[in-house]
Amino acid sequence: MNVSMPTATIIVWIQVGAGLLLCFLGKRVLWLFLGALGFFLTYNLVLAYLPGLPERSVMILSVAGGALVGALVLLAEKGVVWIGGLLGGGYAGALIWQFVQPSAHGVPWPAIALGALLGLLTARFLVNLGLAVLTSAVGAALLAVLLPAEQYRMILFVIMFMLGLVVQSGLLWKKGKTSPKEEQ
Repeated sequence: MNVSMPTATIIVWIQVGAGLLLCFLGKRVLWLFLGALGFFLTYNLVLAYLPGLPERSVMILSVAGGALVGALVLLAEKGVVWIGGLLGGGYAGALIWQFVQPSAHGVPWPAIALGALLGLLTARFLVNLGLAVLTSAVGAALLAVLLPAEQYRMILFVIMFMLGLVVQSGLLWKKGKTSPKEEQ
C-alpha cells in the first residue's frame, strides 16, 4: 500500500526536527542549521515568487536549496560562522516579526535586516556563545510558530530558547572551559 504524506505534514516534521536539533545541538550541527535555513528560505521564496508551482516541485527546489547551503558549509568552513550569523539572525528577525505582527502580510525586510545585522555582530564577536544564541533562537522560533494558539507562541519560544541555551552552554563548556568569556 502506497500512502503519501501531504507536503504540509512533511514540512511540519522537518521543522520540528530541525527546531529541536538546533535548540539543543547548535554549533555541532552548524551545517544542518544553515541547510535548514536554506530549505525554509527557498521554500518561502518559491511560494512567494512562483505561486502556481506544484507542491512536488516546491519541495524539490526547497530540498535542493537546503542541500546546496549545507554542502557549501561543509566545503567552505571559513566564514561560515559569519554567514550563519547573517542568515540565522535574518530568519530569526522574520520569525520574531511574526510573533509581534501575526496578521502582517508580505516580507518584513526591516526585521530581517535588523536580525541579520544583530546575528552577524553576535556571531562575529561571540562565536561559540553567539552560535548557541542564534541556533537556540531559530530552533525555538521554528517550534513556536507551529503552535496554533498564537497567545502561547511567545511562551513556547522563551521556554525552548532558554532550554536550548542551557543545554548548549553545558555542551560548550564541558570541553575544559569554565565560562563563556574564555571562549572569545
